[in-house]
Amino acid sequence: MTNKTVVRGGLGIFNSNYNNQGLGLPAFGYSTTASFSSADSGTTPAFNWDNGFPQDFRRPPVIDPTAANRQDATVVLPDQYRLPYKVQWNFLIEHQFASDLSMSFGYVANTGRHLYAPQRMNQLPAQYESLPVSLLSARVDSPAAQAAGFREPFAGFMQLWGAQGTVAQALRPFPQYANATIYGSTYGNSSYHSFQYKLDKRYGRGFTGTVAYTWSKFLTDAAMFDDNPGQQTAFQREKSYHPSDYPHVFTFSLVWDVPYGEGRKWKSSNGWVNGFLGGWQLATVNSYNSGSRLYVTTNNTLPFFNIGLRPNLVGGDIRSGVSMSDYDPNDPTRNVYLNKGAFAQPATGSYGNAPRALEVRGPMRLDESFAVFKQTRIGERFVHQFRMEMQNPLNRVVFGNPIVDFTNAAFGQINSTQVSPRNIQLGMKLIF
Repeated sequence: MTNKTVVRGGLGIFNSNYNNQGLGLPAFGYSTTASFSSADSGTTPAFNWDNGFPQDFRRPPVIDPTAANRQDATVVLPDQYRLPYKVQWNFLIEHQFASDLSMSFGYVANTGRHLYAPQRMNQLPAQYESLPVSLLSARVDSPAAQAAGFREPFAGFMQLWGAQGTVAQALRPFPQYANATIYGSTYGNSSYHSFQYKLDKRYGRGFTGTVAYTWSKFLTDAAMFDDNPGQQTAFQREKSYHPSDYPHVFTFSLVWDVPYGEGRKWKSSNGWVNGFLGGWQLATVNSYNSGSRLYVTTNNTLPFFNIGLRPNLVGGDIRSGVSMSDYDPNDPTRNVYLNKGAFAQPATGSYGNAPRALEVRGPMRLDESFAVFKQTRIGERFVHQFRMEMQNPLNRVVFGNPIVDFTNAAFGQINSTQVSPRNIQLGMKLIF
């Protein structure tokens, strides 16, 4: 726009290539492991090489349709499979205020489509969820099930499942299997929008630094290969906050060349003094961001073969009145982060009404580091370098997330930290 102002924009579509993507390949029935062991702990051999390798094992391919009965099954739907892709775009304005000082403001966003998200197909159909839990949990050959009109879905069902041959199992879409998960299902979506600010101070007068701030929102109904917590039912994916949604991220770094010594603003006529006081450099890198989202769960007692269960929100403040500056894990009056009274166990046979991700977040994260460097030239050929690096130099206690399992007696309390205690590392190097 001017000789000191630049407007930038960009748009890109990035397709994911398929190389198993961490999912593996569905190889059931196409491989086998032949295992032979002694029947009496080695007193007699499992087999003798003189008779050749035993041949009494099942050889692939196994195309028997009952081979996976009573096991988890993999579903392949090639006509519905699409490779994931992301659309990224940005718009930035940059302005230079001085030869060594510039600032930028930007809008940066992306959306993901057809993201990998495991999709179960063998949950109890929704029309049966209103049946009494006692009936769903009863054996399908029990008098109660027979009186309600339920029978074995196929001959040999009870022989296959035994005590696990419940009415709920018999009503599953594929009653011969346990879970049935679509392989490589790409039904997930995501969206990320952010405002980003950056101030750059390039080398000049001994200082170099960068200050950056990001304000963002990251939503998804599938976290790709990350953990996607809080889901209750397999029938629909709930759009909510991504586990790495941090709306506020502030970072800054600073390097200062101490202006003393040969070639610097100040120097001594004494070479030894210059050698001792010159060549020093101080640096710090720091990052502060919002806490992560909290996904409260409870023991899944539903006989629906669903993914999980959340408690109910019953009102009141979710966050306790104890500030992080007053939090003390050893004091029963100051070790509560979430109020357990704001939640309740759902009624028997019901899903919880708590959102997948609470609006309340865990404690914010603080990452700080400090370093000191000194380079001393020795003659024409050698340079001696000394460095001291400190992680968490202020030795802050940065608490982690509270316990979010509602059935845990310590629900709402914090028993972990996010950042390690102060760590100091010293090093020396001779460069020639």
